[in-house]
Amino acid sequence: KTGRFHNPDGDKKADTGDETIGFDFKIASNTLAETGQADSSKTYKFQLYLGPKDKSLFDKNPLYKNYGFFQTIEFMGCCCPSNIIKPLAFGILALMKWMYGFIGNYGVVIIILVFLMRLVMHPITKKSQVSMSKMSTLAPKAEEIKKKYANNKAEMNKQMMALYREQGASPIMGFLPMMVQMPIWIALWSAVYTSIDLRGAAFLPFWITDLSMPDALIRFSTLTVPLLGWKIESLNLLPILMGVAFYLQQQLMPTHANASTNPQMAQQQKMMKIMMPLLFPLMLYKAPSGVSLYIMASTFAGVIEQHVIRKHIREKKEAESKGLVAATSKTGGKVKKKKPKPFFKT
Repeated sequence: KTGRFHNPDGDKKADTGDETIGFDFKIASNTLAETGQADSSKTYKFQLYLGPKDKSLFDKNPLYKNYGFFQTIEFMGCCCPSNIIKPLAFGILALMKWMYGFIGNYGVVIIILVFLMRLVMHPITKKSQVSMSKMSTLAPKAEEIKKKYANNKAEMNKQMMALYREQGASPIMGFLPMMVQMPIWIALWSAVYTSIDLRGAAFLPFWITDLSMPDALIRFSTLTVPLLGWKIESLNLLPILMGVAFYLQQQLMPTHANASTNPQMAQQQKMMKIMMPLLFPLMLYKAPSGVSLYIMASTFAGVIEQHVIRKHIREKKEAESKGLVAATSKTGGKVKKKKPKPFFKT
């Protein structure tokens, strides 16, 4: 049970000697012999590998490939199926390694990854914001339908769906960007934990010196959080900044269609705006700084994107309102629809 230990810091004592290490073998349950029989034995053959779980390394070495070492690479799926997380994690790692070859800093690579993802997600984000804006203006009509069909839930739901469909709104669109990004966050978390390349990889020389560990701006003696029992050894700044980003994002969220007329719904939305900025930083307080950096940067980028989209929606509504008023005054109460301009003049 001895293995070669290499210290990247160059400690000669640790680098030239052998360190005692332990192995845990997991095998299926086997019965060596029937009850009452003695001197029975069973032989197991093992192929041991002590090194990084690197897909490219396993693919290049025929022996590793033959033994199927690739199957030992496991990613944490959390609430997502492994057949979704595994390809995503491998894809993220491959893209990050490729970009690292040009940039040489995994922290910068993660921020660029945020920009690329926001670029890909922009059409969905914009559609989501437009849908939520439409739903907030449908509150009076939605309340009328609820009152009219209070005793007929099936018909009420049918009419509500018809109203949303007619106006091009959807309750699901508000959650779609988050639902799409959640598997990416989980895959990134798994990739950071699995990849040997991010171990000890620094973003800044004075802060976030290891992207595979919490950022640990200030270290102190272990503290235990009352009631929760969590042990904290450092002040991690990234989760706090993440909470600020979530708070700003929640402030930009439009009011739910029913919140203006339903006090209970308004209270729920208010609680959501308080809980979201607290829940995520608590859950991810001890997460790898690479994951926290991605989520924080993505959320701040989302705040800016959301502000720009909502400003565009607001300006468009104001322009349409002015055009409608001008058309009404000229036609004596009747609105004339403008003919579409031809693409080519003849």
